[in-house]
Amino acid sequence: MQVTRVCGRARRRVALICCMIAVIGYTTLSYSRGVHSNRAVRHAPAAAPVASAAESRANLHAAVRYATMAAPVVSAAASRENTSLPTLDDPPEVWRASLLAPEAGAEHAQLRRTTFEHWAKLQRALVVDAPPGGDAVEVDGQPVARRFVVVRPCCQLCNRLRTLVSSIALGILTDRAVLIDFEAEGYYGRLHDLYAPTVPLDAHLVATPKPKAALSWEFLLHGFLCDSAAVQRGGAGTLEVHGAPCFLHALHLHPALSGRFREAFGGPEGLFAAIYRHFLPLERSLQARIDASFASLIGLSPGADAVHAGRPLTVGVHVRNGGDFRSAKLSAIEWARLARSALELLPIERRAAAVFFVAADGAASRETARETFANLLGSSARVLLLPGLAKRTGCKADDADCTVSREGARVSLLELSLLAACNVRVLSPMSSFSEMAAAVSARRAAYFHPDLQRKFHYETAVEVLPRVFVPHSVEMPASIALGRTLDALTCGPAVRAAAGGGG
Repeated sequence: MQVTRVCGRARRRVALICCMIAVIGYTTLSYSRGVHSNRAVRHAPAAAPVASAAESRANLHAAVRYATMAAPVVSAAASRENTSLPTLDDPPEVWRASLLAPEAGAEHAQLRRTTFEHWAKLQRALVVDAPPGGDAVEVDGQPVARRFVVVRPCCQLCNRLRTLVSSIALGILTDRAVLIDFEAEGYYGRLHDLYAPTVPLDAHLVATPKPKAALSWEFLLHGFLCDSAAVQRGGAGTLEVHGAPCFLHALHLHPALSGRFREAFGGPEGLFAAIYRHFLPLERSLQARIDASFASLIGLSPGADAVHAGRPLTVGVHVRNGGDFRSAKLSAIEWARLARSALELLPIERRAAAVFFVAADGAASRETARETFANLLGSSARVLLLPGLAKRTGCKADDADCTVSREGARVSLLELSLLAACNVRVLSPMSSFSEMAAAVSARRAAYFHPDLQRKFHYETAVEVLPRVFVPHSVEMPASIALGRTLDALTCGPAVRAAAGGGG
């Protein structure tokens, strides 16, 4: 469905006015793409005009400027030179095109590689080489205290991975080794079934020293920014990260860490994927399954550049019908709208040959997806859906036919990796699986919102098609932290100053 320019203007104007009212009431901390947000596009009931469109835009720019992550506003000229950097003034079609932009963070690749290699030496020295009971080890001729970050995660695969990646960044920034109890709280997956880590990460490898300080999920998403001593808590001992937070944005904004963050990583964009790929390559047999699945779809290996090689574009679609976002399954009409949107996100000349990979919950949803794409694209449509495993109670870890098992974890990671390998992704809001796929890809994704009355988890995004939003950032969104505001924090001015926006 083509969005008319008139409708586009009206929608953006209403959203702009509503956002201005919200921002005047409180300043929201948003994990954006590292660009000062000029506006936040959000659906809300229509409100009475309070200013002209030009005045609304100017007021909103001033209100949001210091609440967002620091980086220069990208000029229109720079945007035209690099399609990965559309401006907030660009029309929706430019943001649609950004879905096919190169991976984010490439300009920091060498810096990050050097940082990762140095920390890997520290990790091995502290975990493998350190004498039991010793106070320090030597790394590159310098003494390093035996300090650790121990991750005790909860929930499912993607929650555990986003916390591990964030914790590795924390370890790098504070010269700590990082260990994870991957099977904490009875999780059925096994780290070494899924990955071949390039550094030792198993929490059972070493007895970590005391004192120990717990960093809770709530603390890392709220009070952490205001705790100037947080990164030193535990002294020469251990920091324990609990729960499933993704807190890369908090590390980037933390007044005591922001300078070191820039020195080590260059910036936040594409960082999640860089850490994940460097330290967590996939287990060999699982990678082979991914390669075979991709080959069965289009005969290419994951990551092949289909954008410029004239090859078919691959489109990954994830539909989560979880009760945390919507209680009902997608209706047939919503499925049809989703499929049509996925097609319309592609350049017109690339649509006929496009191939689709769909990850959906349950056999019924997968069958509906198959029928929907066949109806839209015809009998020649190329759509891959993995068979999926049974959802049943009483599963054991070694069962091969059940989602809650070691094989279930491998299938989840297989689907996640296929989504990340596609050229374009259309994902579900409020889903850690979807967010993880986007972050691992290091490219922007589009999020389909079937119910606009429900919580919209990107406060800085552009509506590129009806109900389809592209966020400013490729990273894990700040949906996990959007409930708080800088104005509610005593450290608000210091965070803004460290972010480069001044007080």
